[in-house]
Amino acid sequence: MKRVALSILFLFGLAISAFGQESLAEELELSSFKRSFLLELGSGFAPIHTLADTRSLDEKYAPLGQAIDDNYPLSFTLSGVWRLDRRWEAKLTIDAAWFNCELIQFPEFGTDPSGKPRYRINYNQAEHLGRINDGFRWSATAILRHIWNPQNAFQTYSEFGLGYVFGLGLPALIPGLTFIGLRYCWDHFYLYAENTYSPAATLIHGGLGWKF
Repeated sequence: MKRVALSILFLFGLAISAFGQESLAEELELSSFKRSFLLELGSGFAPIHTLADTRSLDEKYAPLGQAIDDNYPLSFTLSGVWRLDRRWEAKLTIDAAWFNCELIQFPEFGTDPSGKPRYRINYNQAEHLGRINDGFRWSATAILRHIWNPQNAFQTYSEFGLGYVFGLGLPALIPGLTFIGLRYCWDHFYLYAENTYSPAATLIHGGLGWKF
């Protein structure tokens, strides 16, 4: 019975010692923590609001007997990040998203009663005018980032925030949520990838960053 009690006391002492060492390490890290600024450049799959906005492009080119085809969404982000403490960062992300698409011209076949040309909607007879960039949308998103393991070089984080999309009309405010983000940090340079749903990207977003 004495041996069991002594074993329990020994294990309890080890637990207290480990907890004390962890607390000491955290205190040392807190004492050495300095606020910093980070700059991130990223790209990913275009945000949902741009993908849902192709109808405006169709309406824009339809009166000219034109249409867009082979749409390819593009999105690039620039973020300023302020490190507030060990586990929290505040981020402002500016995103530019647009479509790179093929513009085609349908052939004419007479005029309507008002004298406007009619167009035969036949893709086999359409003339390819070349690729264009159109459907630009800008957004700005304010984000709070929580770092789950700030003591590691390989870090995981989650984010939540709110963004404003310019030129979209109401509702222009769109929430942003990153379920899981991963980044690997060196002294100043780091790479990141994240699963996000926001005015900056949808599903996948990633890039590189620099700590000043």
